Amino acid sequence: MVAKTATIVFSLVLLVLESQPKPSADYLLLDEDEDDNPEVRRSPEDRANIFSRLTYSWISSLIAKGYETPLQANDVYKLGHKYRPDVAAEEFQYNWKKECNSGRPSLVKALVKTYFVKWTAIAWIKLLAELLGFLDPIILWHLIGFVSAYGTPLGEPIENGYFYAISMTLVTTLETVVQSQHSMLAERLECLMKSSIKTAIYRKTLVLSNDSRQKHNIGSIISHMTSDGTRVMNA
Repeated sequence: MVAKTATIVFSLVLLVLESQPKPSADYLLLDEDEDDNPEVRRSPEDRANIFSRLTYSWISSLIAKGYETPLQANDVYKLGHKYRPDVAAEEFQYNWKKECNSGRPSLVKALVKTYFVKWTAIAWIKLLAELLGFLDPIILWHLIGFVSAYGTPLGEPIENGYFYAISMTLVTTLETVVQSQHSMLAERLECLMKSSIKTAIYRKTLVLSNDSRQKHNIGSIISHMTSDGTRVMNA
């Protein structure tokens, strides 16, 4: 009993601490070496708490401004440090070099080594969303049975009806939140992978020999960076 109480209290304390905005000073050292445009604003997502991230309320101010007036380039938030092309491609470049040195390079293996953890996390989130999707009809079936039998000798207590209604609301809301988080994380992972592949192709073009440059013109190189990089993600 004491252990359960301590666990609940500890969880509530963590929830309260997580709900507080993060201090901006913790995020200023990431981009100190950048030649930033001072007019570009930092993303409030960096300091958003867990509730703001789940509901996307951190971007409400930008949406409201875009509703009132057309957005300009300076209105858009600055790209996060980990989403910069050079940062996103760093780990992929390391794994790709290892594949090239192995004698049998595989792009799939390099991508798996780089993004396996993110893939796994997104897969678990998708599984949770699917499980919640199966749970919703089950609760609805119980709720319909309660309403049909209410007031009869076979009817359930009124407390069960409240439980079914509240459970259905919570499950539907949670399913929506989890599904939206899955979509957002999947889109971000796709952007990271595209950025890594395109950056790798661009870096390769910088070290091409004169003979290689004669075999591959600028058009084919740009096609590799844009069309072919996208096709790899869609495969």
